[in-house]
Amino acid sequence: MMNLVSAMRGQYRSAERLLWRGIYIKSTIYVAALVNAVWSNETFAVLFLVVGCVGQALVLFVRYAGHEHVELGERLRRLAMLQDGVGREVPPLEAAVLAERIWTTPERPISTPYYTSELQKGPKRLADITAECAFFSGSIARSAWRTFLAVSVVASAVLVLILIFITAVGSAQTRLEVVAKAC
Repeated sequence: MMNLVSAMRGQYRSAERLLWRGIYIKSTIYVAALVNAVWSNETFAVLFLVVGCVGQALVLFVRYAGHEHVELGERLRRLAMLQDGVGREVPPLEAAVLAERIWTTPERPISTPYYTSELQKGPKRLADITAECAFFSGSIARSAWRTFLAVSVVASAVLVLILIFITAVGSAQTRLEVVAKAC
């Protein structure tokens, strides 16, 4: 029988790796857009168009694959909660579906229990485990919100600073072209 917690962690780890790959791709597109806004060159504009199109397609693929891993990780988490909370074993058909979808499961056994509830298996233990999961999910959501807020503020500040720089330095282009590039 597969270790549900190890399999869940493996799926979440895969989703996180894909998330970071998506961030690297988006960063590359963003930097190319900024360079294209500052430096006008026909060859670079064509290169940016290719990078932008291919990058967006890759981001779409990475998001889809990451979503699949998160969805499977959530399925495994619910099964682990039921197994640990009320003692419900994974039905054979469900185990076969999971084995087909998860090609490799981390070999490392979990040395300590994943959930900290001291209660006996049953509805109260399941409720305690659910509360524990909700607490940590809320903590992760707040941390992610702060991170994405900081990234958004920094990205917006960089855009505004580049607009100010382009306007202050002045260029041979009309002001309307500068504004269009900055936007």
